[in-house]
Amino acid sequence: MSGLLGAIIICLFEGQPWLEYAKWIGWLILINFALVNLTPYLSTFVKEKCVYFDRENQKVSFTFDIPHCTERDEFGNCCFDYSEINLRYQRVTTDQYGATTYAPIISHKDGQKFPKAKITAIVNENGRVPIECLMLFEDIRRFMDKSKPLPESPEYEGFRHLDPVTAEHDKAIGRPASYWSEMSLEQQFKVANKIYEPIYELNEEFPKKPLPEMKEPWKHWKPDGKKGEGKGLKHEILLIAMQLFTAKPM
Repeated sequence: MSGLLGAIIICLFEGQPWLEYAKWIGWLILINFALVNLTPYLSTFVKEKCVYFDRENQKVSFTFDIPHCTERDEFGNCCFDYSEINLRYQRVTTDQYGATTYAPIISHKDGQKFPKAKITAIVNENGRVPIECLMLFEDIRRFMDKSKPLPESPEYEGFRHLDPVTAEHDKAIGRPASYWSEMSLEQQFKVANKIYEPIYELNEEFPKKPLPEMKEPWKHWKPDGKKGEGKGLKHEILLIAMQLFTAKPM
């Protein structure tokens, strides 16, 4: 696209025909427009290989076929009891040049009967220590613990009232219903970085004394009230132009 625009500018300066280049730009814009709008739709027909956790029913589901699996969830995917799932990590190679990292692995405890019930994820392309894998596992364990309310985290903000334990807890302590929602994304990242500082400083893989869980964050960080604020019409026009010229959803 930039080459075509450059050719048009040269033609204008040299007095040469430029409409042929403009025609190609028009076709590229139409093609990019179609790609940007059709790609998300077409992706719905491609079944992703992933795993998801059901806190209410204490089930873990896999979105791909697993031989010998007999139980299905409401979406028709193979599922197992959470107690049957193993969380571990291992060192893996991430590219052809031999770069390695620690990767979390979610699998069935009976690897002989269900060898296909396994997902390997990448949480850090160049992780030298397994701390981020351990953080992911702690998130999973904490989310699946029905004896406790949902963790204080933005991704659960719109669903806390749907979980009985969480709803009762939030009402008892007077938790603001839209605490994280009142924060801008920038402030959420700042809070997250502050919270993760002591975690990343841990040198032991399995510390003897666990870090305390974050409770009542509204007493420490006041929302800036900028959540959902747009960046203006100029920004929106620039965003659309970038999509048309690059075919990349922004």
